[in-house]
Amino acid sequence: MNDNKILDCITFFDNNFIFDLRYNVLKDHVDYFVICESKFDHRNEIKKLNFDRKVYNSKKIKYIVLEQPFPKKTNLWENQAIQREYLLQNLSFAEPEDYILFSDPDEIPNPDILRNLNLKKKYGIFFQKCFNYKFNLFNPYESPWEGTRLCKKKI
Repeated sequence: MNDNKILDCITFFDNNFIFDLRYNVLKDHVDYFVICESKFDHRNEIKKLNFDRKVYNSKKIKYIVLEQPFPKKTNLWENQAIQREYLLQNLSFAEPEDYILFSDPDEIPNPDILRNLNLKKKYGIFFQKCFNYKFNLFNPYESPWEGTRLCKKKI
């Protein structure tokens, strides 16, 4: 086992249920959950902050808020990329050898893979099962899904 920390980094919109599931599946394997929520949706409309900080007051959670609106001439996907980039810019507490997991909240990696994590290449991709809309709607045509990405911070 190595001493590298594992940081689980996600953007957040409004789904505390999915985060609760993710947190409970990964909490014994992840050192920090880094959540970035924007005060604007990806259409650049003002939104309220939805992450329930009262429920998750764990020292394992680093909650980051993107305060400013997205640039006027960007689209939905560019705005999502800006939010993700902002999240990555706020990992100053991480060490170069720490592992960074990066994904959507519903792309929950298999915790068994995190037990003795040893990345031998520059990055890794978790192949995950794809479910549409509900956990009981397995989509075999999109599985395996290329979900969570993994790298060391030093990259």
